[in-house]
Amino acid sequence: MTVFIGADWIDDFFQATIVVDINMRQLREQVKTARKFIEENPEVSMVELNASDPVEVDGELFEDMEDLAENGCLIPYPHSAYEERTEHYMRYGRVNVSTHSVYYICSPKYWDVDLSFYVDMEEEE
Repeated sequence: MTVFIGADWIDDFFQATIVVDINMRQLREQVKTARKFIEENPEVSMVELNASDPVEVDGELFEDMEDLAENGCLIPYPHSAYEERTEHYMRYGRVNVSTHSVYYICSPKYWDVDLSFYVDMEEEE
């Protein structure tokens, strides 16, 4: 499992920072299968896969990663220690696969919004 961190805006005033465990080897296999399915079925443009629910963490963890950090992207998190927060109650982890992109999606409990995080499938395992 690889631990990733990402931050995205919920609205104009609130930002959420998450940490999520993703088995990249398994995800690569699932993405390959999903893309083959999309290719064989032209009426399908996207496949949604189940994923681990995120853990909300302090935004300073993301900000400390300096130039590596970019809103809307998941990047590998090199540390194992983090403190869980429950400010927005992030949940419903899933992965959306299309022919050209892979996004990790999650939602805050009391908001009618989805947060999308680009997953770079070219990253090393």
